[in-house]
Amino acid sequence: MVCSKKQRKWRDIFFETLPTASGPARDTSLSHLPELIRVLTGMNTLDFVRKVVVQLCKQLSESGTQNDPGHVHIANALATAAHSMGMFEDFDTALRIGLELDRNQQRDSAAHQSCCAVGLENLLAPATIQKLIELAIQKTRDPAASRTIASLLRLIENQAAEMVFQMLEDERVAANRSKLLHISRQLGAGSFEAARKRLNDERWYVVRNACYVLGSLSDPDVVSHLMPAFSHSDPRVQEAAVSALVKGNLPNRGAALAAALPNLSQHLQESVLNELIIVKDASAIGPLTEFLKNASGGRLPIIEKAAQALSALSDDSATDALASLAGGVLSNPAFKRTLLSAMRNSPHEATRKKAESLS
Repeated sequence: MVCSKKQRKWRDIFFETLPTASGPARDTSLSHLPELIRVLTGMNTLDFVRKVVVQLCKQLSESGTQNDPGHVHIANALATAAHSMGMFEDFDTALRIGLELDRNQQRDSAAHQSCCAVGLENLLAPATIQKLIELAIQKTRDPAASRTIASLLRLIENQAAEMVFQMLEDERVAANRSKLLHISRQLGAGSFEAARKRLNDERWYVVRNACYVLGSLSDPDVVSHLMPAFSHSDPRVQEAAVSALVKGNLPNRGAALAAALPNLSQHLQESVLNELIIVKDASAIGPLTEFLKNASGGRLPIIEKAAQALSALSDDSATDALASLAGGVLSNPAFKRTLLSAMRNSPHEATRKKAESLS
């Protein structure tokens, strides 16, 4: 490629002026690097940019912190290079830059907040991020390229997660939605924040997707964020929230599932109660007891399952709750018989004995 007059000018700045410059003169030269990279980045000049990147990566950790203008210029130039190289799908170079910026930030995040952290935030253009996600969905590249793509997406997890959710909103092919959801689960805190923001979206399918993602992240705050979804007007959102808690293996999920029972359809109530019978989570005792108090005149199959879930717990608190319920509803013999039947079949000996004393 024949360089234009402007390209030769910026090339000379880097190869001639910068190596011998120092102090303010060097800072001025470094400040021109982003423009140099933007001007020279093209299919026939990628090697030049790669050479610049190699030199700048070496200098980044040696140039100080955000208090050093030269360091800030280097971080900015590297981010510009990654941005440009990403547009030409040179993801290896973009990843190298991202890892170098991240390494500096991890060393002292407070000292690199306005340099390396900003560089990471602007590492790739939105179009490049979307391209990476599309390539990840296709899974047609060699293993090394796939690892590079996955590493880049995790490195920019906040921006990548936002893009994944935007693509989910428009994707109509179920298989691709599943792949996008799989990618989002690998983006950690970025996906958590992107999903959390969408729980109040007016579109049911957006909230449903958010529930699926949150449930897969095993974050202790997921339960509290999912609770409003159980009261959603669309049963598909409620089902997604139930599925998220059941599959998420989260602590105290039993209490959350039991507390959601009054808002769920009979079908979902049965699913939740079956899960509670299996997991035997003592945190569900309080909300299960409250549910049974208010369900004495409800459908006996649901009451029976709720009683079974409570009696399945080898816990004296569960025994006391069942005994109190059975002894306090003399006006409803069917309800009492259902409770006592569940107590007699409890694995907890104290519960079985209590049932006999109440018969």
